[in-house]
Amino acid sequence: VGKFTKASDSDPWAGAFAALDAPMDFGPTKIAKAKVWMNHIGNFALKLENSATGAENIELPVANTVTNEWEELIFDFSSIPDDSQFRTLTIFFDLTIDATGEDVTSYFDDIVIGDYSCGTVGVFEPAEVPSLSVAPNPVQDQLTVEADQEVGTILIFNAIGQQVVRTVFTNGNHNLSIDVANLEKGMYFLSLLDTQGALIGKAKFVKE
Repeated sequence: VGKFTKASDSDPWAGAFAALDAPMDFGPTKIAKAKVWMNHIGNFALKLENSATGAENIELPVANTVTNEWEELIFDFSSIPDDSQFRTLTIFFDLTIDATGEDVTSYFDDIVIGDYSCGTVGVFEPAEVPSLSVAPNPVQDQLTVEADQEVGTILIFNAIGQQVVRTVFTNGNHNLSIDVANLEKGMYFLSLLDTQGALIGKAKFVKE
């Protein structure tokens, strides 16, 4: 059994990841399963990352329907390519749902990829990524982002977790300028992915 505590002030995308020794093999089903125990109605999400063949990362949140008891959730990854060979599995509780102001503890067990079971205890590590330097903040039109690694993709989410910007870069820049002039006023969350699709940085900014 794995224990997951979402901190009182955590980001909506806070999770934990497992870097696997070999790519995930779904077999013909492309179905994943997991058992969760939650004391509230929310969601549990699985994210497939770091494809050896360049397939896009994919995340699927599934809502739980019961509280204070174990429930098996099913994830349909039928849209992924047959040869995707994802090498990182990330889990989230209450993905895109804002923190409650209190620590929330949930449990997971028996993660099954295709016909194979994944371990739980000692496998997943906190998905901690460095904060990025962004300026100006607040911003009106052009947001400058500085990263320590080459950037492959920029994602921007609004305050309710909806993706509003996705920009892909082919030249592996470290310093980037993003046009945010068309965004509505408010708080936004920015994520940087490297050229392999792994999360390498995050930031918050305010659009004026």
